[in-house]
Amino acid sequence: MITALPPAPSRGDDSDVFVAKANAFLAALPTFGVQANEAAALFHLTSHWFGIQAVDPVTSPLGGALTAGDAYYNPTLGQGGQLRIYSSAAVWRGFDIDSAQLAAADGARLIGHGTGTVEDALNNIDGNLNFTTLDTAAPAADADLMILRQGSQNKKVSVGTVRSEFAIDAVLAKIAAEAARDAALIQAGVYTTEAAGRAAVTDGQAFKVQGNGDVAAFEYRRMSSDTSVLIASYPSSAALIGPSRTIFLIPGKNLFDKTAATLGKYLTETGVLADNPVYNVSDYIAVKPGETYYANASGMRYTCYFDKEKIVRVGGSDVGTSPFTVPQGISYVRVTMFASDMDVFQLENGPTTAYEPFQYRLALPNGVLIVPQASSLPAGWLPGEKIEDRAIGGNHLLDQAVTPIQTNFLLAGKNKFNPRTVTKSKYITAYGVLMNNASYDTSDYIRVRPGRYKCNTAGIRFSCNYDAGMRVVAGGYNGDVSVDSLNIPAGVAFIRIAVGAGSEFLQLEQGVVSTGFESYRQYLGVDGGAPILVPPLATNFLPLGKNKFNKNTVTVGKYLTPSAVEADNENYDYSDFIPVRPGPYTFNLATMRMSCLFNEKKEVIPGGYDSGALLNHITIPDGVAYVRITVAHYGVEAIQMEEGNVSTPFVEYRYELRAADGIPIAVDSSGTGSPGTPAVEAPVLATTHYVPAGKELALYYENIVRDFQAHAGHIGISSSLPDEINSPTRETGEARKLLPVLGQVNTAVNGSATVVGSGFDVVVGAAGKWYQVKISDPAKTTPVNVQNIGDSFTGRMTWANVINATPAAAGITYSGNRRANSTNQTVKCEGQGGWTIESYFTLDNRGYLSPFMQPVNAYKHFGPTSFWVDANSQMPSYNATFFNDIREQFDAVTGRKKMPAVNDVMSEGGGFIVWNGAAWVGISLATLGGFAFNYGKYRATWAIQQPNILHVLLGTNDFYSADANTFPAIYAAYKARYEQLIASVKADSPACKIIVGVPVSSGRQGEYGTLTTERVKRTMWLLAKNLNSDFGEREAESIYLLDYHSIVHRVYGFDFTPEKPMADYSGPDTYNYITDITHCGALGFAQMGNAYMGIIQYLR
Repeated sequence: MITALPPAPSRGDDSDVFVAKANAFLAALPTFGVQANEAAALFHLTSHWFGIQAVDPVTSPLGGALTAGDAYYNPTLGQGGQLRIYSSAAVWRGFDIDSAQLAAADGARLIGHGTGTVEDALNNIDGNLNFTTLDTAAPAADADLMILRQGSQNKKVSVGTVRSEFAIDAVLAKIAAEAARDAALIQAGVYTTEAAGRAAVTDGQAFKVQGNGDVAAFEYRRMSSDTSVLIASYPSSAALIGPSRTIFLIPGKNLFDKTAATLGKYLTETGVLADNPVYNVSDYIAVKPGETYYANASGMRYTCYFDKEKIVRVGGSDVGTSPFTVPQGISYVRVTMFASDMDVFQLENGPTTAYEPFQYRLALPNGVLIVPQASSLPAGWLPGEKIEDRAIGGNHLLDQAVTPIQTNFLLAGKNKFNPRTVTKSKYITAYGVLMNNASYDTSDYIRVRPGRYKCNTAGIRFSCNYDAGMRVVAGGYNGDVSVDSLNIPAGVAFIRIAVGAGSEFLQLEQGVVSTGFESYRQYLGVDGGAPILVPPLATNFLPLGKNKFNKNTVTVGKYLTPSAVEADNENYDYSDFIPVRPGPYTFNLATMRMSCLFNEKKEVIPGGYDSGALLNHITIPDGVAYVRITVAHYGVEAIQMEEGNVSTPFVEYRYELRAADGIPIAVDSSGTGSPGTPAVEAPVLATTHYVPAGKELALYYENIVRDFQAHAGHIGISSSLPDEINSPTRETGEARKLLPVLGQVNTAVNGSATVVGSGFDVVVGAAGKWYQVKISDPAKTTPVNVQNIGDSFTGRMTWANVINATPAAAGITYSGNRRANSTNQTVKCEGQGGWTIESYFTLDNRGYLSPFMQPVNAYKHFGPTSFWVDANSQMPSYNATFFNDIREQFDAVTGRKKMPAVNDVMSEGGGFIVWNGAAWVGISLATLGGFAFNYGKYRATWAIQQPNILHVLLGTNDFYSADANTFPAIYAAYKARYEQLIASVKADSPACKIIVGVPVSSGRQGEYGTLTTERVKRTMWLLAKNLNSDFGEREAESIYLLDYHSIVHRVYGFDFTPEKPMADYSGPDTYNYITDITHCGALGFAQMGNAYMGIIQYLR
């Protein structure tokens, strides 16, 4: 529909009326023009396009005579239908449509045109082919024939208007002549800016403006002295073969190219370009109809739509919205954004993600990457996993080309800021732009992890975030004042910071508290959280040590056949790729069951071993570069594979620093010490600990340092209180102990845990771990309701005996369905032996349904009838004991609730029953709506008092059997469930303070431990590390971490019996044999109890 124009002004109008009519008339012209063009296009289409017909038409759709160029589609002819065109010879000619190709598979002829070559077929065409492309329905008056070649992926070659008498060289000459003519036309009278052109002409006149990128010139029509309308654009030479004209240069996720933007202008939804320094306008951005596009930052002020000819179409917006969905018929959009967002503006197909600069990537339309030669890649673009092992030697690199930040084994110490590599007299913006200013220096790239970083002074003026590829990521600091801390978000791998000029003694460290200054230095280690840039095997100076078998990278519970087929078997594990040379290799244990051989490209080659026996040797044939071996699971912790025919004393898998010629590379004594010393991670302990005055807290070296025995004597835990004879704090050689007095109530003791190198002057591993101990008042009796959820530790609740034996017990009530099975059965809880966190999210657990799993619909679930029969028996099973307070609600014979309410539900016989007010009847799971963890409904079902404090201690059973390979997946599920539990509690009881307990380490057998005790110790250390990272320092959410892991002695904290060296020994010497390495003994529970009392007294 065309909207009528308002009345035009006439000479007889008064001046005011004339001006008003003129303005209204001019304002309506753009819309009128767009609508008129659309109507004309529609009329042209209906005049010449006949749609789908079964026979050749004899008249036009309007009843007139046929004319050359008329067309329709006949589905009954040819191969999949024919496009039929009325020629100048007054006959209908047809072309088969098959996968949008005119050329046959061999490219020799036009499909459906008989035999002969393409040239023959073209010479036989009589008249014009009046279609621009095959995918349009609207014929053009004088259009191009598009020849499609086999394998061209629908690339089209325009050869102009083709007549049968045209030879190829004549066509090319015609194209060249037309190009020269167009260039001359475009260059004639071109203005440098739209404003200049508008000022040089009168209203209604057209003028051209110099273009950029794919556009040589823009043509506008002046509407008034202040506005003009874009009416056409002319492509430049760049438009002929530019990225947008290829199928292998694919734009990245950010579709906005700031280098092609028009600055200081805005473009309305109707195509009116006007001056305004607040805005910038994008170039044409290709979009897809039906797709939704989102903008970041402040969004879009205007959007203007264009068809494939880049003619303005209706539908754009002037309300500054994001996102927008592209209508049909739209091929391009130009968006107006705020100039202040220019450097970080991102337009992408789909919901907004982290910013990345506009870029093209090399890829085929099917997503297959096109990888250029490494030498043509910019710095940082070649990840380590793309480098073949042992591929980097001196002949491949320029001298000093590999810097520490390009490796994952040369790491910064506690202080991450290196004053020697700053860019002087410049500051960096949050968008990665270096600006001149003599007052500032900018750091080099600093490798970071998500979390908090602290500076020893308010010295950070700006910061810029980068991802692992060193591409700018939004979120850097760009405030008005210098700050002393940064919070690094997820997805950021590096930062650069702007600091005051000459900041020689600035220190940036991980954590929330600044510790003593340490000059910047590097050490040898492996940072598991860093991106792999140049791994050790890709160098020729960090070869593997004697033991080639890495137990930390095996695939557990599977074997690998000689043909690389993987299969499940819990008795076996198989290794990662082990680099080998031809010749014999020996194992210290007869554990190898199979082997699979690989060449240098890690392609399988024949000759692997599989004869059914466990061997202690293997011979590597010529041509083999790698082997993967399947070994018996029971021996995986102690396997050594070494070159040669003789087994020598066992050493851990490790890298050794030596040159390719075998000469060792010395390590300064201030580094990690002797070769083979395990890389040290930061000591793991909570940032905050709790203890009441009068009770002892001990932080044990062995618990907090992963490889304690390798670094014994080089570990220290400092304290802000002096170590004196009568001091409440002291360092004993195995722990930092604190026994605060009443005068220290409501104060805090600070300190840090560190590991030093053999020179005793360098912190090894990550920065020393800072901690604080809060001393609470043991006499507080503020009323408080406490609930405890957990496994057998909670089922016993033995640690609560400490607080219950003091006056602080007054005012404490414990809530839950079960009595704790400690000596004090007034303590109620939700504790089940053997349970994991997943157990509480599982409907059926050993015949007892989790009380927190409740129907989604309006029903209350009271568990299985069989459980309550068990709980009411003379000798209940383990997990049915101590339900004395609620078992009387259920019939001892049937297990059904004695006094049910309507919609009370129980499990019975593999299904469910519901009380309907008169009887128990069956009910389906679908009617119940399924089950979900619901803390609020749990409390309503069991009449549980709303807690002030909720203490959760879970993880012992979750991770007892885990190892380095299985831990990540288990922990991911564990953490997700923990967050669900917390969210459910907060939804019901938002004021509740939630304590996340860190499970204790394992007991240690003997002086060095056993394979089992030390594997469990390391796993629980890893759990403590992750809980500290994910749940520590969340007090603002009323989430508090309680660190049991650091405070329980690994021998005396467990029950043990004296063991003689041998049965016939009659001397006085014995050693302690721990009877249960999982559960604490009385002394260990007392150590837990001191911390439990400390936090309860602190929170109540």
